[in-house]
Amino acid sequence: MHLEMGADSTIEIDLDALVRNVGRLRSVVGPECGLCAVVKADAYGLGAPIIARTMVRAGVDLLAVYSTWQVEALAEMELRAPILTLAPIRSIARGSILHQLLLAGRLHIVVHDLPHARTLESIGAALGCDLPVHAEFDSGMGRGGCASAEAMEVLQLIAKSSHLRLVGVMTHFSEARLSPTRTADQLNALDELLREAGDLVPRRCVVHAANSHALLRDESTHRSMVRFGLAWTGLAGDELPSGNEDHEAYEPIVRWTSRINQVRRLERGESVGYGSLWTANRPSTIALIPVGYADGFPSTPGMGNATNGPAVRVKTSSGGWFVAPLVGAVNMDQIAVDLTGSSVWCTDPQRALDAEVEVYGRDRSAPTHIVRVAELSSTRPYELLCRLNARIPRAHFMSKGGDCEQLDSLENPNRRDARPKLG
Repeated sequence: MHLEMGADSTIEIDLDALVRNVGRLRSVVGPECGLCAVVKADAYGLGAPIIARTMVRAGVDLLAVYSTWQVEALAEMELRAPILTLAPIRSIARGSILHQLLLAGRLHIVVHDLPHARTLESIGAALGCDLPVHAEFDSGMGRGGCASAEAMEVLQLIAKSSHLRLVGVMTHFSEARLSPTRTADQLNALDELLREAGDLVPRRCVVHAANSHALLRDESTHRSMVRFGLAWTGLAGDELPSGNEDHEAYEPIVRWTSRINQVRRLERGESVGYGSLWTANRPSTIALIPVGYADGFPSTPGMGNATNGPAVRVKTSSGGWFVAPLVGAVNMDQIAVDLTGSSVWCTDPQRALDAEVEVYGRDRSAPTHIVRVAELSSTRPYELLCRLNARIPRAHFMSKGGDCEQLDSLENPNRRDARPKLG
């Protein structure tokens, strides 16, 4: 790992664990089902270029981003997998990066409705090239995609067009995590559309609907491609209801560490931080950690004042971990935790200075597990990852030992010729 000198915190990303997660997803969907990895928002703040490169070399067939600038961030990588942009594209300048990607067969575009399909046809005519498109059908998400009333018109327009080539049909589940019934209804709506469309959908066209939660809980949603985001981080299964313990086969890839930079001794009755949310009921040892809401740490009201609330883990000199509960309000650049009760620092609290602190960890049984932190802060793991400020250095590493540049020679045991060809 190459760390920035003087950094208060580091986001560690285990690329070997990422590769193993992709391999496990491949084993779940089988060799003939395509893998579309969602790497929106800089791969949820973890570094889209290296995350995308790693997953493509591990066997991912298609990368999905949201906007055109996210496409451009991956353009120089010259990845084997094409890039699918989920937001509506309404213009492409001749000679632009997007135009070059189209000519190279590396850009796929989602069609959202009939006017958008006509716009894309005009773009293809102006550029003199084909646009590989995925028609999105709104089966109940109520967001992007064409409504059922115009879905057939969209497919007919694409079939007749000289500049649009249908390579995918997709929908997006709205409640795959908690509602199998709602998910089944949406899948049935997609099936009905495909039956009605008949030959308007070419045999080589991929069909993708399953997101991370659907992928893990119901193989009937897989179709010819799955489209997953949180699953590659190793966290999606943790959000599923009990009875889905297979999630433990997936490895959380993210760890956030910092260090103690100040230690205070408080007497009984003294309080910590803005609003005096926490008051010592005994002589207490309080440590300050240079992590705050400016770094993306959640600051939900009451975060530092709840029983069994959020905590960090502090490494002791013996190599063990001490669980230190958060006390007081979360500040812009720091949080306070309670070290009282630790036999290691009770006689000399200053020995805790510069001790390693785990803010988010990979151990599911620890209070620093991201899913646990998300539950306590009434949010989702997605949001906690995306909140991580870019000022925190990202350290991509291989857990087997070695620099991430060794990925240049990473083998592709998961790649199969039987999977659908895109483009």
